[in-house]
Amino acid sequence: MPVAWMRIPTCTPPELEKVRTKPVEFKAVVQKVVEAAGATLTEVYFDVSREYAYALVVGLDDPIKTRAVLRVLGADDFLKIITTEQAKKSQSLEDRWRPRPGPTAK
Repeated sequence: MPVAWMRIPTCTPPELEKVRTKPVEFKAVVQKVVEAAGATLTEVYFDVSREYAYALVVGLDDPIKTRAVLRVLGADDFLKIITTEQAKKSQSLEDRWRPRPGPTAK
């Protein structure tokens, strides 16, 4: 299941500006948008020194829905992340797909 780390400025867009100092309400707005896209909001984390929140989202893998969610929430960064087990599987594929050196031409 795809996992994403999304950075959202807490002072934009207007829907979030209204709740920027209300963490529970802020999270509810983010959750509503994420769930509308068929994904799950795991948690929202707030930056202690800047006006940013970070949403950990699972299952937001459709690029069209992803774009819509990011634009509605005004996200300015989006990072797809994988678990340790998924990284292990990825490494296995990489090892199989990596071209092997052929015989040296003379």
